[in-house]
Amino acid sequence: MKKILSALCLSALLIAAVGCSGNTISMSDSNSSATHEESSDTKSSDTSEESSVTSEESSVDETSKEESSSSEPAIETSSDVSSSVESEYSVYNGEGYTIKADSSKWKTVTTAGMDVSYNYLGSDAVTTISTGIQVLSLGGESLTLKQVAEQTINSLKSIDGYNFKSSEQIKINGNDAYLLLTEYKATNNITVILDQRLQMHNGKIYVFQSAYDPDISDSAKADLEELLASFTFSD
Repeated sequence: MKKILSALCLSALLIAAVGCSGNTISMSDSNSSATHEESSDTKSSDTSEESSVTSEESSVDETSKEESSSSEPAIETSSDVSSSVESEYSVYNGEGYTIKADSSKWKTVTTAGMDVSYNYLGSDAVTTISTGIQVLSLGGESLTLKQVAEQTINSLKSIDGYNFKSSEQIKINGNDAYLLLTEYKATNNITVILDQRLQMHNGKIYVFQSAYDPDISDSAKADLEELLASFTFSD
C-alpha cells in the first residue's frame, strides 16, 4: 500500500507542476508571432509580383476573379466546421470508466503517472487548473475506501510543503467517494490547492486529482465540477 500512496502523492505533485507552468505557452506565442510576420512579408512580396503580371494580362485577371468568387463558399464552410469541432465533447474511455470533456473548456494533455489529464481553457483565462485521473491497483490487499483515504491523509501530512486541510465523504454519480483538500507550497510565492477525489471499483482505486489557484473563480470551479460529474464507471 505504501507504493500506492507514494504514486498518488507524486502524481499530485506533477499535476501541480503542470498547472504552474506558463513559460512554454508564452514562448509558443512568441514563435507564432515571428512566423506570422515572416509569412506576411512573403505574401506581400508574392502579391506585388502577381499584381504586375495581372496588369499585363487582363483577361487572365478576370478569369482569376471568377474562380476566386466561386471558391469563397468552400472557405466559409471550412470555418464553420472548425467552429463546430471546438464546441464538441471529447469522450475518453479509460480502464473501466468514461469521462466527457467540453473541448472548448479543456485541453487533453499528457502528464506522467496519469491515465488521462486536462488543462483548463475556459472563459476565465486567469484561473489555472490542471486535472486528471489516476487508476491504481490494491495489489491484492483487502482495504476499504475509508482505509485508503486515511492512509492517504497520513502520507500527505508527513510530506514537507503539504498542508492537509480537510476530508469529506461525498458521492460521485451515486458512488461513495472521499474528497481530500491539501494546500501545497510549490515555491515561496506560489501556492496551489490539491483536490483529490478517491473512489473504489472492482478492486481498483480511482483518483481524480486537480490542482488549482486558491482563489479559483466560481465559473472555473463550476466548469471543473461539470467535468467531474461526467465521470462514470463502464463495467
